[in-house]
Amino acid sequence: MLRWLFKKIFKKNAPGLFFYIPPVMGILLCYLTFSEHRLGDMVANIIALFLNSITILVLIAINLRRFIVTLQKPYQSANLHVALGSVFATVMLFAAIYSFIYLYIPNSFAGLNGNTPLDECVNVIYFSTVTFTTVGFGDILPVAPIAKVFVSIETMSFFVFFVILLGNHSVFIKPKEG
Repeated sequence: MLRWLFKKIFKKNAPGLFFYIPPVMGILLCYLTFSEHRLGDMVANIIALFLNSITILVLIAINLRRFIVTLQKPYQSANLHVALGSVFATVMLFAAIYSFIYLYIPNSFAGLNGNTPLDECVNVIYFSTVTFTTVGFGDILPVAPIAKVFVSIETMSFFVFFVILLGNHSVFIKPKEG
């Protein structure tokens, strides 16, 4: 939808950096979640949690749709940007989910705490990246069952991305002619 809007307004295709908007929004959601939680107003926290949750669900849906559409259009110049943007968006959006779990379910993660909202945001993004890539250093651990469920889902999503990208490599790499 955003690409269509960009094309209607500017009469040309969206630049590759345009596909990295969802990851940036995921970082912003993480930081805002940690910042708003420190305000101490429960009503504001609930409203922020609701709005952030809706935003995350919409971004995940847009991200998956964009990725699926990309797989149906081989050799487009933006395909690699869409794939990378989808991976980054997935990591950032899981980081936003982890920030909700960390804040609203006490003792859900071990080793995730920080002194400032920025420290906590960086820790959550780091944990999500380490989980998605299945490296798992072990310095941050899910403790609560709901945290373990989302960590498992994120780890499995890596394999889904890997299999899809490997199985559809021809969408991203144009064979040499001749």
